[in-house]
Amino acid sequence: FGGNPAAVCLVPSEMELSDEVQQKIAAEMNISETCYIKLTPLNSKGEPPRYNLRWFTPTCEVPLCGHATFAAAHVAFEQGVVKGNLIQFMTLSGVLEIMKRDDGQMRMDLPQGNPVPVELGPIESLLYEKMNLPKETTIKEVQFCAKTRKLLVEIDCPNSPQGNGGVLTNLEVNASVLHTLKIEDLDIRGVIVTTAPTENDKQYFGKYDFVSRYFAPWNGIQEDPVTGSAHTVLFVHWGKKIKREEGLRARQASKRGGDLLLLPGGEGR
Repeated sequence: FGGNPAAVCLVPSEMELSDEVQQKIAAEMNISETCYIKLTPLNSKGEPPRYNLRWFTPTCEVPLCGHATFAAAHVAFEQGVVKGNLIQFMTLSGVLEIMKRDDGQMRMDLPQGNPVPVELGPIESLLYEKMNLPKETTIKEVQFCAKTRKLLVEIDCPNSPQGNGGVLTNLEVNASVLHTLKIEDLDIRGVIVTTAPTENDKQYFGKYDFVSRYFAPWNGIQEDPVTGSAHTVLFVHWGKKIKREEGLRARQASKRGGDLLLLPGGEGR
């Protein structure tokens, strides 16, 4: 009862589903993402199998979704859509490749986000208000990723007995209020709140390099359980602060929650 559920629709080559129908199905599923694999091979024989893949929330199509891509690959492997241990998807974010390992686990190649610093001064009080941050919380850094349209807010709670992770886990964000957050020149479609565990974080310290939560009421998602696209931004942010050859260990601290291992790929991946 953890992780992030996704609906996967296998669309036969001869069937055409309009955008309207795909959106209505996603609204009927009413989970963070419903994805559609068009079962028309895009590659020639002898090349890695490649298919079109699209993702819809209950209210809109999105350009990138990690967990639903894992779900799509799992279904493709299990249903015999592809033979072997490799599949590629053509998406709005380019080609994504998923490899199935011998132990059954999968590894996905995602494009890195491009977060840049946002001046905190003019928006600090606004963030405290819209995100319902406790007074003892310090906002350490704010970044915005134009590629994914996600705002990243790093917090620190040095004097809290709960520890950083505890404060983040217990943070009560009203998605309706957050939805009214507007920052000049930023087209925000999601907010990432993140922190590094402290020694009094019994649940997280020593197990994870950073913890996060993700809210996207702009896309019809109050809080996403585990978000691959958010971690394309988090990996860049934390990768500049934490150097680990074996990858960064991440925990998304939603009610369902999920663990991620983030490794560098090729250039920009």
